[in-house]
Amino acid sequence: MADRTGLKLVGYVFGSMTVAVMMIAGVMVKSYADNGYVPDAAVSISAPAR
Repeated sequence: MADRTGLKLVGYVFGSMTVAVMMIAGVMVKSYADNGYVPDAAVSISAPAR
């Protein structure tokens, strides 16, 4: 059976990873809502002007 300190460490690791993913998702959603994220930016920059 696992000891409590090991389980506490695993809980902190998974908790911190969860918080990091939630923060990244929040930043992505906010930038997308503010029209900061353009998925075709690389294509439009490299396409020749007509």
